[in-house]
Amino acid sequence: MLILAGFTGSTLNVAFFIFGIQYTNTMDSQAIFSAGPVVNAILAHFVLKERISLIQACGVALGFFGAVVITTRTFFETGHLSQGNLFGDLLILISSLSWVVYIIISKRLSKNYAPQTITLYSFFIGAIAFSPLALFEYVSDTSWVNTISQVGVYGIIYQGIFASVIAFLAYQIGIKLTSAFMAGVVLYLQPIATTVFAVPILGEKITAPFILGTTLIILGSIVASQHEFVRNHVRRRLSRF
Repeated sequence: MLILAGFTGSTLNVAFFIFGIQYTNTMDSQAIFSAGPVVNAILAHFVLKERISLIQACGVALGFFGAVVITTRTFFETGHLSQGNLFGDLLILISSLSWVVYIIISKRLSKNYAPQTITLYSFFIGAIAFSPLALFEYVSDTSWVNTISQVGVYGIIYQGIFASVIAFLAYQIGIKLTSAFMAGVVLYLQPIATTVFAVPILGEKITAPFILGTTLIILGSIVASQHEFVRNHVRRRLSRF
């Protein structure tokens, strides 16, 4: 199971995303990943036997609509919906489903293994899988090493430390402390984080569709994570009538 977790989380997920993003656009990839929490909720219910209340399901649906609004904001702003490549979209879909499987397996493993152990195996399996490809790319063209800029070096360091080790470890700790269902719900925050960082780095603008989508995602996440509070609050309201 540890090997399977590493294979789905750090190998299939990363590989299919890297190849898929070359054939499709960012908007399509975000839209496809938005379906991840929905699939995750279904698998968490049937595979892990986690109870998902109606309020939690409504929270997932609300977050899904918010993610769709953000990822299709170009259509609302310009009236044109960019078209990605079907092959690229399929690769992104496989990447998204691989991550969902990684969540489900990780939740099962968290009962017997520490987050550090699962993370270590994930990177170890990923290193074994990607090493032949890295070696082949280096042998095919050794000159690319000399073209890496200082910014590129900083990017590699950030990717290796923060976006990989720290991110995977923090996610595993979160999975151990909460349910697989909630581990999937937080995926809705990706489009928000992407846009927030894209504003100062890429000069993108925060628009009305983004604000609307962000509001729906936040509300959906609150409803899904605080379902007991929401349910009790609704019951108190209804009892007054």
